[in-house]
Formats: sequence, C-alpha cells, structure tokens
Amino acid sequence: MTLTLNKKEKRALATIIHERTDEHLSRFPYARYPVEPMEEWKRLFCDPKAVSSDTLKQALGWHFGDWQRKDMALSHRKTIATVLKAWPEFTDTVTSPSADSFSFWEEAARLAARL
Repeated sequence: MTLTLNKKEKRALATIIHERTDEHLSRFPYARYPVEPMEEWKRLFCDPKAVSSDTLKQALGWHFGDWQRKDMALSHRKTIATVLKAWPEFTDTVTSPSADSFSFWEEAARLAARL
C-alpha cells in the first residue's frame, strides 16, 4: 500500500512536525550524546587515514552512548576493538566512501563473528 499526500496534506503535516520539534528535541539525552565532539569528528573523518585510534574509540563510544564512561558494555568494547583492529586495513583498502565501505565492514563483522 502506498501513501500519497496532496499539497495541502503535506503542508499540514509539515506544520505539525514543525510545531512539535522543540518538544521532541528537549527529550534528547545531550549529556549522553553531546553535539560538540560530532563537529570535530565530522572534520577529522573526512580523512580516515588521519583518524587516531583514540579519536576512533571516542567516536564509537559516543555512538554507543558510552561517552567517556569507564564501564562500557562488553559487546560495545568488543565491537570497538574489532573496528580499531581493522581500521588500518580499511583506510588502506577502501578508496571510495560508499558501497566499498559498507562491504568492507560487513565482511569484517562476519570475520569477527567467527572468532
């Protein structure tokens, strides 16, 4: 089933979303996911070879909601360790940041699951 909206319905939907945006954003856990590091990481990750392991670890910790926590979940620690180990190969192998990236990490996840 496809849903199609006419222009009037689209405008009404956009108005409802606009009116409720602040309400929903106020619930966002900014302490758990601070915005400031994201701006720096966006700049750094433009050149994956220049990303240090500490930066990579911090960015992944942020992603998992473990920003600057010492008691990260075991599954998160394992995932981060897998990415850290594979990162040098990733930066040497993948030249285009699209499907190649996804394929690389999909294969890395398969290999990690076997261990």
